[in-house]
Amino acid sequence: ADDAELFYQEIAETPDIVIVYMTLDDVVIGIGCICESHISYGVYELFWGMLDAEYRGNGWGKILIESRLEWVAKHNKGLNSPTDVIVVTESPWHLTRCGFEILKQLNSDGEVLMYRKLK
Repeated sequence: ADDAELFYQEIAETPDIVIVYMTLDDVVIGIGCICESHISYGVYELFWGMLDAEYRGNGWGKILIESRLEWVAKHNKGLNSPTDVIVVTESPWHLTRCGFEILKQLNSDGEVLMYRKLK
């Protein structure tokens, strides 16, 4: 709830964004976003990966990440075929379980840039 305004602003400023909703019994329990990165051709970004607190720690977050990776690989949306995925996060431990590796610490707040090659 604290980040809702920032989320809506970012969504409005990113016209090529794909929002993925995770539902359980017709209730949204998580969301995640995808867009083609402006860093390099074929690179996609995952961001705004959020899961309701009661569903954390039970594998749902991993499913949300893997589902977005599958979507990128399957749909080839954007200007270029996807080859790589990046993520900026303060919580790298859950992304390492999905095959991401840390490339660089970005700031003193603990944000890191992570990378994964698509299969």
